[in-house]
Amino acid sequence: MKKEPAVTVLMPVYNGEKYLAEAIESILNQTFADFEFLIINDASKDRTVEIIESYKDERIRLVHNEQNLRLIATLNKGIGLARGTYLARMDADDISVPQRLERQVAFLDANPGIAVCGCWADMIGENAGHIWKFPMTHEEIKARLLFENCISHPGVTVRRSILEDPALRYDPQYTHVEDWEFWSHISMEHKLHNLQEILLHYRLNDNSVSRLYEDEQSFNNRKVFIPYLKRLGIEPAEAEIDTHRRFNFEPWPFTPDRAFIESCHTWLMKLQAANRAKEIYAEPAFTNQLAQKWYLVCSRSRNLGWWVWTQFWKSPLINNRRLSIKQRTKFILKSAAGKN
Repeated sequence: MKKEPAVTVLMPVYNGEKYLAEAIESILNQTFADFEFLIINDASKDRTVEIIESYKDERIRLVHNEQNLRLIATLNKGIGLARGTYLARMDADDISVPQRLERQVAFLDANPGIAVCGCWADMIGENAGHIWKFPMTHEEIKARLLFENCISHPGVTVRRSILEDPALRYDPQYTHVEDWEFWSHISMEHKLHNLQEILLHYRLNDNSVSRLYEDEQSFNNRKVFIPYLKRLGIEPAEAEIDTHRRFNFEPWPFTPDRAFIESCHTWLMKLQAANRAKEIYAEPAFTNQLAQKWYLVCSRSRNLGWWVWTQFWKSPLINNRRLSIKQRTKFILKSAAGKN
C-alpha cells in the first residue's frame, strides 16, 4: 500500500492557462519531494486541462469539478480530499520558491504547537519588487488580524489535523475575504507563525480578486472583523465600523481632517480598554498594533501640520511605538510643511 504523502499541495484553478505552467513547475521543482499535488480544475474552458495533463509527474493528482463551484467550495472540497500530514496552498498564477515546502515542513515538524506556517511574499508582474513582510509571532498575527489579513494565502502550510474539526472550513458568507476570516477563526483556537523570508512570488494582475471584485471584497471586509469586536464586548456603531475599515485604505480616498484623527484615537483607546477587560489578545502585542495604527493615521495626515504632530505625541499609545530618527525627521519636516 502506498504511504500517505507528508504534504498535500492544494491548487484550485479556473481558466488559468496564462501562468499555470510556471505555478506547476514551481511545485514540481521543490527541494522537498514527499508531496501529492492536488490540482482541482473548476470546470475550466481554456487550455488548463491540456497544460496540466502535459506533466507526467506521478505526484500530480488531477480532480475535475463537473460544474464551476468557484473558489470557496473548491477549497473545501480539496480539504476533504487531502491525504498529507500537512496541507499547503498554492494559486495557479503564483510561484513558490524551491525551498518553500522544505522550510515550512521543517518548521512545523520542529514546532508541534504551531498549526499554521506562512511566509513573506514579494510581488511579480505589476508592482514588482514590493515585499509583504508579515508579522512573525502568533501574538502579533492574531492582533493584526483584527484589522487586516496578514497571512499569504497561497504561501501557507497548515497542519491538516486541525482541519478534522468540520467547523474549520472556508465560509461562503465571506466571498473574496474567505482567507482572512479563516485565519481569524483559526487564531482563536490554534497558533500561527510567519517565517521571515520570501517563499512566495505573488502575482497581481487584471484577474486578481482585488481587481475584479473590489466592491464586494470591501463590503465583506467588515463582516470579518465585527464578530471579533463583539468578542471584545463591543457592539460597534456604524461610524466606528467605518473608522475601523479606514485604517487599511491605502491611499485614503479622502483628505483627513481633525475630526477624523480624533475619532481614530478614540476608537483605538476603546479597543485597548475593551481588551484589558476581556483579555482576548495578548499584551503587549495588541497595544503595539494599536500604536502602529495610530502612527500610520498621523503620519498620513501631515497635511494638518503641527496639530497632528502634537496629537501624536499626546497619546499614551506612543509608549508602544518608537520612531527611528529617519521616521521622526520625516514626520517633523512634512508636518511643518503641511504635506503628506
